[in-house]
Amino acid sequence: MKTVLIPIANDDYSDDLINYIKLYIPAGKYKIHLVHIYTSFAASEAEEIKGNPKQAEKFLEEARLQDYEQQLKSAGYPTELSFLNGLVEQKFVELANAVNPTFILMATSGSNNFLENIIGTGAYSIFEKTYAPVFFIPKNCSIKKVENAVVALHLEHETTEVLNEYFEYADNRGLKSEFLNIDDSSDMNIVDDDAVLAQFKSRYPGRINEVKYKKSTNVPKGILEFANQSDADLIVLYTEEKNFIEKIFHVSVTRNLILHSQKPLLVFRY
Repeated sequence: MKTVLIPIANDDYSDDLINYIKLYIPAGKYKIHLVHIYTSFAASEAEEIKGNPKQAEKFLEEARLQDYEQQLKSAGYPTELSFLNGLVEQKFVELANAVNPTFILMATSGSNNFLENIIGTGAYSIFEKTYAPVFFIPKNCSIKKVENAVVALHLEHETTEVLNEYFEYADNRGLKSEFLNIDDSSDMNIVDDDAVLAQFKSRYPGRINEVKYKKSTNVPKGILEFANQSDADLIVLYTEEKNFIEKIFHVSVTRNLILHSQKPLLVFRY
């Protein structure tokens, strides 16, 4: 069965995250793999208090994750738990690349300061080091239903195969999809948009009847404005792998949206 890998932090938002799993991941289609990572300090502290089972259990978060496991199993999700020791980002990336999940789902707190606006957050850093598509659920998210998705396409660079995984997920979840292209006037228009759109229509008959165009000098802002106007419950993005030089000179639309979107994101790479 396909797997969704989900890091669970030691914070109050984890209860909300479990509810978003039920919203965004269709029951019976995916196994849920919850992972909690203790720092070395936490592990040593736990060793000291292991003589008190109640305190140790609370400290290690095991009881809380076992409760999540029961909630999810009762809702029809096969569920697995993992507890790891070490540096959170390093251990999660190692597990993600070993498990090779269909999706990763994680909470993001957005941008809290100027430095995060420049270098990004832990969630974005994990995304850069893993290969699976990632759901980013903002901590200030207020989504109560999942019916409509906006799929942002960049017709200059897309290959027609990129939508296979999305359509499989959309079918499993019963999503309605709108397709969007932001015209920021910076593209050279080397590739004819109509020709690319014709290829998409040929590959996915009946799936893409039109791509809506929106002019905006700021691509992330344009995507968010369209998503808000269309009452989308999910924004879907595609991002290219970039080399070191490209990363220096390219402003990441994906990172910007992870930092500032109040709507959940699903990000694929190609």
